[in-house]
Amino acid sequence: MKNKSIIAVTNCELYLSKRFGLDKCLNSFSYFHPDIPIYNWGDKETEEIKRKWVGFGLTSFMPIIMSEVKKKYNADLVIKLDADSIVLGRLSEIIDCDDGTEIFGVRNDGDHIGNRDESMNRPEPIKNLPNHLYVNCGLIATTSDLFLDEWFNINKYLIDTYKDIRVIPMAEQGTYNCLFHSGKYKTKILDPLGGDLFYGSSANIDAHPENIPLSVQKEYGNFTNWGSYQDIEYKDNKFWLYNKQVKALHFAGGGTWKNSNKMDFDLFNPKIIPELRRITNEYN
Repeated sequence: MKNKSIIAVTNCELYLSKRFGLDKCLNSFSYFHPDIPIYNWGDKETEEIKRKWVGFGLTSFMPIIMSEVKKKYNADLVIKLDADSIVLGRLSEIIDCDDGTEIFGVRNDGDHIGNRDESMNRPEPIKNLPNHLYVNCGLIATTSDLFLDEWFNINKYLIDTYKDIRVIPMAEQGTYNCLFHSGKYKTKILDPLGGDLFYGSSANIDAHPENIPLSVQKEYGNFTNWGSYQDIEYKDNKFWLYNKQVKALHFAGGGTWKNSNKMDFDLFNPKIIPELRRITNEYN
């Protein structure tokens, strides 16, 4: 699609903005995409959703946000990033795509995690979906209003029927995966198994647990998915992890991160921190 109109959005309320690293997300996206506006869906907009759509919340209102922003800016393509993300390169695989892809997704697990049993975290229609095909809600892009409408309607049905979307494993990430793999839409995984990119939470690999800050260890125990950040390198004006270019990092874990800030730079190799500060405009 030539000359398409693009809008990006994240969502973060004020009380979570420092803990989630909202400014890092906004500034890093703008660094690589000065030509694309990014909008934060904040406190006022979130309260409006909750008043209008009773029962909707953090684990169910993503299709509403994406649809509302897409319509407001009359955009052909909407890119949604979780606020606890840092963009480390231009998202050209989304922006420059002209093959008719309707939904862009990123893997939940990276190549090095292996084929762990995640069936208990899958809704019934995708119970046996291989891990390398399961996508994460941390970064989604779509051109399809039909997809956003259908995703919203599924979430609404579950909320109306069961009062809580979390009857479905992983809530709206579960319903998103059901639609992504339904065959109704042309989809693309941006960081496929064996590919040359890290795109989102696929960089979460158990590595170097000894380098995880104590604040993280105290909160998550042995859950050390962010140890791989120590292995990220900066060379040739790009970020690399295990010989793959890193386009984005998502510090997955939702609102459970309570006692310290996500995406603190002490998670990373000190050699790349100056570049991270430059890209995020974070010098404190």
